[in-house]
Amino acid sequence: MNLRKLKLSDVFIKMLVYFLTASFALICILPVWHVLVSSFSDPIQLTMDQSFLFRPIGFSTESYELLFQYDNLWRSYLNTIFYTATSTVLGVFISLLAAYVLSRKKVLLNKFFTIFILITMLFSGGLIPFAVVVRTLGMQNSPLALIIPTCTNAMSIIILKNGIDSVPDEIFDAAYMDGAGHTRTLIQVVIPLTTSFIAVVALMNAIGQWNSWVTASLFISKSHQEWYPLQLVMRDILLNNSTLGVVSPSGYPITFYLEGLRAAAIIVAALPLIMLYPFLQKHFEKGIIIGGVKG
Repeated sequence: MNLRKLKLSDVFIKMLVYFLTASFALICILPVWHVLVSSFSDPIQLTMDQSFLFRPIGFSTESYELLFQYDNLWRSYLNTIFYTATSTVLGVFISLLAAYVLSRKKVLLNKFFTIFILITMLFSGGLIPFAVVVRTLGMQNSPLALIIPTCTNAMSIIILKNGIDSVPDEIFDAAYMDGAGHTRTLIQVVIPLTTSFIAVVALMNAIGQWNSWVTASLFISKSHQEWYPLQLVMRDILLNNSTLGVVSPSGYPITFYLEGLRAAAIIVAALPLIMLYPFLQKHFEKGIIIGGVKG
């Protein structure tokens, strides 16, 4: 009797967990679905109807056609791809080198530097010193301001360090006995065995760089809009109601097309990450679980 009650309770708990998980997933999906169907709705009808949408109102791609007319959209898109790719590669490279050095037990003061890096996760110099350093180095109004200062961080180094620490010491000893130096060991031993951790760091860096707009708004002025990332253009469309270069295809004012323009802009900005994430999901889950900061 008790065994049967236990089984029934287990079934009830599982059903409750599944229900809560499905409800949370639905809450996350519905806003995205609303924006997606809004982007494919007729812009004029969308402006008139402010209700939540489950299907497009008068299916149309006009919002995307208008968005692609926007000044600097394609230039900013290419800029963001360049910033994201360069920053991610550079950040993974720097983080991997730092993590490898900190994971070697014979390195002098490696524990001190590990603690020093961990402290930076809790305290920072603040935004003003950061801005002063970037401007003093002469990186203002240049791509360097969007790539170098934010390409790596303490979390990335710690995740990779924990990944390297999970590799048995016997593997390193065998590599050294075969005559492998640190460079060869890093390339042929560490990187193949820490792929999940590297994928996590790369994904985190790519998402952070792709979505970043604060750094660009601080260091890229309006007189240098040729270096604008995509997020600054999205800010102008979503918050400032900017319609630079967009011409109304009808007699209606361009403001009647803003709702559709905003929805299309959100989809276009998010699409690359949505397409990339499924290929890295398995690495992301594994690396996040194993690569967390260890106590």
